[in-house]
Amino acid sequence: MVENLKGVALLRGYRGHAPADERAVVDAVLRVSALLEICPEIQELDINPLKVLERGARAVDVRVRLSRRQMTAPTRRISY
Repeated sequence: MVENLKGVALLRGYRGHAPADERAVVDAVLRVSALLEICPEIQELDINPLKVLERGARAVDVRVRLSRRQMTAPTRRISY
């Protein structure tokens, strides 16, 4: 997936700049994916920009739109 990014050359060090932490990009995508799995209330999630550093990545601005939580009848089943 990272290979197909338009800015992959920037991640790998361009014009003398140090390469960025590609593993941090992959980790961020996997963490957002896991968050969406456990929080079905999230309807939209926008991270713009994701700043990738030499070590790590930081979400500079995040916008999340939630749906109203549907009330369900009490049950003895445990949901994960």
